[in-house]
Amino acid sequence: MQLAVVLGRAVAPAKHETMQGSRLLVVQPIGPTGRMDGDPHLVVDPLGASVGQTAIISSDGRFAQESLGKTTPVRFMVIGLDDKDRAVHGEH
Repeated sequence: MQLAVVLGRAVAPAKHETMQGSRLLVVQPIGPTGRMDGDPHLVVDPLGASVGQTAIISSDGRFAQESLGKTTPVRFMVIGLDDKDRAVHGEH
């Protein structure tokens, strides 16, 4: 698991059958020091994260398979959202 900031949404005109209806996001992983850690990732987002929000991402392929199906090519998924961001985005 790793924290990442949501940079934006991605659109794919063609997706693997297990990804139909899934939202795709571009996220920037954050390292333990709070700085950017490596390159941005494309992730599947079942939770509805917003741009600028901090998400918890996982690269656990087994979790993706359990969520989307055994044949999914997905590796990275949003598995949680940082609650402290809720006030920033107007949620209560």
